[in-house]
Amino acid sequence: MKILQTQLTIITCILLLPIICYAEWSTVLQAKGQRIDGLYRSSIRIGEASTSIYQPAPPQAPNFSCAIVIHSDDWQSRLSVSVKGESDSKEWIFSVNPCGNACGIGEASTTVYWNPEQIGDSVFEIREGYDGTGPIVVADMKKSNQLTVTGANEPYYYTIIKQ
Repeated sequence: MKILQTQLTIITCILLLPIICYAEWSTVLQAKGQRIDGLYRSSIRIGEASTSIYQPAPPQAPNFSCAIVIHSDDWQSRLSVSVKGESDSKEWIFSVNPCGNACGIGEASTTVYWNPEQIGDSVFEIREGYDGTGPIVVADMKKSNQLTVTGANEPYYYTIIKQ
């Protein structure tokens, strides 16, 4: 019995070692809009690992007060998960709709939260826009844990850049 347990432990370690060695980090960015009778929270996951992982974003809810999605590098897909592989660029473009269809023609605010302790070892900044050249809105995601976006029912674009 002890030999079997030892063998299982060794096999488990061998199987998990590549995952432990190569999985670098990932974190969830959660958008929270005004509380309504419908979707008022939305989230995405970004990160880095030895291989890329992408998952499409779910369809938009019929009634929502905020939405957040990642845009694929080729702009062909809306994603909910974008874990970049070793050879991928280390930028994530995401958009936030801070108002959704719940606020009509007005404006509303949505706050995007993340856990700074789950961010990778480098400095990660958030810039306005989708080309990485806009003004810095969060200089270091490890020293802050939120971004507030105010606007109408339309997407506002941001780029997370690994420095």
